[in-house]
Amino acid sequence: MSGIYIHIPYCRQACHYCNFHFSTSIKNKGTLVSSLIKELELRHQELPKSTLDSIYLGGGTPSLLTRKELTSIITKIDKSWQIDTSTEITLEANPEDITKDSLEAWHTAGVNRLSIGIQSFHEADLKYMNRAHNAEQSHQALKLIKESQIKAVTADLMFGLIDSTMEAWEMNLDTILSYDLDHLSIYNLTVEEQTVFANWKLKNKLQEPTTELQYKQYKLADQKLHSAGYDHYEISNYAKPGRQAIHNTNYWNRKSYLGVGPSAHSYVNGVRSWNIANNAAYIKQMEEGNYSPSSETISEADHYNELIMLGLRTKKGIRKSDLSQLSSNLQLHFEQAVEPKLKENIIKSTEEYFQLDPNHWYVSDNISSELFFVK
Repeated sequence: MSGIYIHIPYCRQACHYCNFHFSTSIKNKGTLVSSLIKELELRHQELPKSTLDSIYLGGGTPSLLTRKELTSIITKIDKSWQIDTSTEITLEANPEDITKDSLEAWHTAGVNRLSIGIQSFHEADLKYMNRAHNAEQSHQALKLIKESQIKAVTADLMFGLIDSTMEAWEMNLDTILSYDLDHLSIYNLTVEEQTVFANWKLKNKLQEPTTELQYKQYKLADQKLHSAGYDHYEISNYAKPGRQAIHNTNYWNRKSYLGVGPSAHSYVNGVRSWNIANNAAYIKQMEEGNYSPSSETISEADHYNELIMLGLRTKKGIRKSDLSQLSSNLQLHFEQAVEPKLKENIIKSTEEYFQLDPNHWYVSDNISSELFFVK
């Protein structure tokens, strides 16, 4: 089974850390939604017609969609493939968009899981990041969700924030834990290119926390969430038993998925494709019947490197049966590269997996790069 990602490229305002594709002007939102539906029509044969594992509406800010727009997207997907009670349908939402009416509308449209962008409960943090909501709106949103018919909820928090302290971070963790959500995503703030923060950094106007402080905050989150009954199943993701995110887990397991909308990426049968990252150009392609995504066939070496990178991000690890399907050259490369990691107990070998020791998860990217095959 497969999944579908829908990119909604609109936000109320630009967060200072975000480099995703979006626009703060929503004047063409209705036209773009019509274009999304046209893309779904054009691509309905790329995935087999069967029950979908998941649908994920991300962005951007999908909670800006009207009830009619959201319903039209989900209805079109259901006609082209199949949605049933097992299909995870996630909507990313910001606290300022969450009301009793919006929750009812999303549930009626078919949404059964929400991903809430909290980031922090401290007003200074939210203003520094240029978030559109305040702390009170986060509390109000989480209370309304508890009373709604949508029971699967995840929330995002960020550590390593500018001027952050251990005390402030612990308060954020204690606050989110008080809502007893079934899933949490804990991200380290990184300064991405082409963002306000990147510009400030170039001008020496950004004072980032030390690596030591960031690591301490990461470890504190791990300890608190583990004590609260969460399973740390992927570097940035924690879930109550049986509540892991289906859509993102399928990414890490490299299952096929369609990405629909401007800038969206797809992965189907070893081919990766991506749409133009321009709203007007995307709409024009759809209106003129000239849809032309870019694409590349994943080489075996790239396939191997993705198995390593994604596998070591997860608690399960790298599946040995996946490695056994590679060429003897790549299998030999892995055996030689992983041997010192096994001796140092950085990576352990089980019957089915190679797993990264949790004490080294924080530097998994560095360890992955040491196992990569580079021509």
